[in-house]
Amino acid sequence: LMKQVAGVTDEKLAVAWTESEGHYQFDGNGNPVWGHPDGWGVMQLDNIPGFTKAEAHFWNWRTNFQVGIDYLDTIYTRALSWLQGRYDAHDKSEGDRSDGVDHDWGWSPFELDDPGVKRRIWDDVFSRYNSGGHLYLEDGNGGVPNCEASRRDRRGRKTDPKGVSKPNGRFDGCDYADEVRMHINTQPWN
Repeated sequence: LMKQVAGVTDEKLAVAWTESEGHYQFDGNGNPVWGHPDGWGVMQLDNIPGFTKAEAHFWNWRTNFQVGIDYLDTIYTRALSWLQGRYDAHDKSEGDRSDGVDHDWGWSPFELDDPGVKRRIWDDVFSRYNSGGHLYLEDGNGGVPNCEASRRDRRGRKTDPKGVSKPNGRFDGCDYADEVRMHINTQPWN
């Protein structure tokens, strides 16, 4: 049924699978699935700026799913624009840089048909959906994700840079993007 929603791709299905741990809107007791810090339903709606949840977001999986899909579309557009602004303006073949900085970032030209470029855009979208933050540094970081080294507490749980345990076990956007990628590759919903 989720595939029937307009514009649903494997990337979007994988986010829903990752968020709800199996495309679930409800738990075994019939309550909406809840996740830290305040996510609900199949898309774990909690990181959308300016969004106010209504009853339908808790009890109607189609409404919950559509809001999450719409938000993924919004952040895809933002990620594309943000990344394109860092990479497309700098042709690797040019030797002279007007700003005196070498911008040999590896995405020039910015070809949207290039599978590597598509993957980087989506990985940035995944990071933004889960953490609200970019996956790449402001200078582009050579197209390499800005993944901080994983730290663990005494119990082996992942922690943030200050050593605070993360209840959902995810340290940064890289971990989340990797998990979504795993679901895209295995497509457990089929």
